[in-house]
Amino acid sequence: PGIMKTKDGYELNGRKATIYINGIKQNITSQSLNFYLNSLPADMLSEIELVALNSGKYEATNETIIDIRTKKNIADGYSLQYGASSGFYKNGIDDVGGNIFYMIKKGRFLFHNILSYSDVDNFKQKSDSTHYVSGNAISNHGLNNGRYHALTYQSSLTYNLPNEHKIDFRTFIYYDFGGYQTALNTKKYEHHHNIILENQYIYKSREINDMWAGTISYTIPSKNKKFGGTAYYTGMYGGLRSKNNYYFAEDLKAYQNSEFKMTGSMHTIAGDGESNIARLKLQYGIREDYNQMNDIAEYNDLPLQNSTYNSLFKGREIISAGYMSFYYNIAKPLSIRAGIRLENTNYELNYKSINKKNSKSYTDIFPNLLFYFNRENYNAIFGLTSGISRPSYHWLIPGKRQINEYYYSLGNPDIEPTNYYSVVLNNTLFKYFYLNLRYSRFKNVSGGVYANDENGLTYMTYLNYADIDNYSAHITLPYRFMRGKLYGQIIGNFTFGKHHKFKNDFIVPFGRNLQYYIYDFKANFQYDVTDRFSLNSI
Repeated sequence: PGIMKTKDGYELNGRKATIYINGIKQNITSQSLNFYLNSLPADMLSEIELVALNSGKYEATNETIIDIRTKKNIADGYSLQYGASSGFYKNGIDDVGGNIFYMIKKGRFLFHNILSYSDVDNFKQKSDSTHYVSGNAISNHGLNNGRYHALTYQSSLTYNLPNEHKIDFRTFIYYDFGGYQTALNTKKYEHHHNIILENQYIYKSREINDMWAGTISYTIPSKNKKFGGTAYYTGMYGGLRSKNNYYFAEDLKAYQNSEFKMTGSMHTIAGDGESNIARLKLQYGIREDYNQMNDIAEYNDLPLQNSTYNSLFKGREIISAGYMSFYYNIAKPLSIRAGIRLENTNYELNYKSINKKNSKSYTDIFPNLLFYFNRENYNAIFGLTSGISRPSYHWLIPGKRQINEYYYSLGNPDIEPTNYYSVVLNNTLFKYFYLNLRYSRFKNVSGGVYANDENGLTYMTYLNYADIDNYSAHITLPYRFMRGKLYGQIIGNFTFGKHHKFKNDFIVPFGRNLQYYIYDFKANFQYDVTDRFSLNSI
């Protein structure tokens, strides 16, 4: 109960969950994770821990965690599984894919790997408009279509030592390629002159994206022992690359082309420990992240010979973190968990195109204090949590991203992370019904805002524009009928937000309500016709 599989991964109690396998964060795509979990034999799983509230052990950007742990003591032998899938929808969207899983256990060695392929059809229609105080307006209608082909490989090699310690080496490779075409119709209305200017464009893009990752870890089991923990290193490299061409629709004459290339690497060294002293459990650890990114953008205006625009951007960040928390059983129904996490961020941004550098270093402190109350038919967690949301790398890139002749996007290297502090009350009734309540204060909330440049063109940039008070409620109601053959859950999320104050000279758009409501409902059911055939619906 409380877990919902979505297109973008998994949710736990209405919040996006970060997946860990054997205590190590999985920086892989949601589709690759689905292939992996579908292929992994059920008897390979030892336990699954659901962390509804981060007590400081995990990165401050993670709120909910699903930690999947595999067994080490299984019989020698091998397993081979393969599968294929396809989906057909309106507008000609037809996706196909397949995967092969192979596992072998020999003595102390366990090796399993999965190779998957998917062919995805992307179809999208989009309309938007911008209205100015002068009465002028621009409207856009876009229709794009294209296919993406993705190849994924994931493997794990485990060696179990005689003292139940283990060494684990994991790899992940992702490579996709494809292209799409966008037909864009743009109308510009000039109110004072009663003129309508209409242009039609075609935009074609070819993309290649990849990611290569490896992890090596050493684990000392903590169950029933006074000390346990994990030390590991993870390295990743990947890139997003695209070539783009713009045409006038009436004569298919090219008027602009561009090329983007964003590459980067991430390196993590971490150690987590756990000590058990009577009724007191201590958790502690350190983590060091070193991340780099390079971005190159080039535009060529073909009607104007030698008219080019180049952007070269480099960035790096070092995040040093340490945490300590304790869990203590005060009395039979009541326990307390308290912890603190420190994260120091040091980054340097170098916009080489205009020789502009920007560097900063800051330290964040994330306290957590939680009380647990456990009875046979009622469980509750009450307390304070805190965390951080860091801006996406592409938000920081100051170079242009041209959309059409009227509109472009522009990054902001001065954007800051968003910190939040929450008071939570999570209730579980009769071991299955969830009612979770939360109040949060978000400081330095960021997002996309629109403005006009000196040439009258519209552009979108990113800005820390406000603090927000947020009230939310989550309900999960699972059910099971027909002797367990029909089962599922109904989930509801409700949010009320209120802007507390605005920052950085942000001007609220005319007529915009400073309060907002968000609510959504999800329901899924599964009917097991036999032990090999089932029907699912969401």
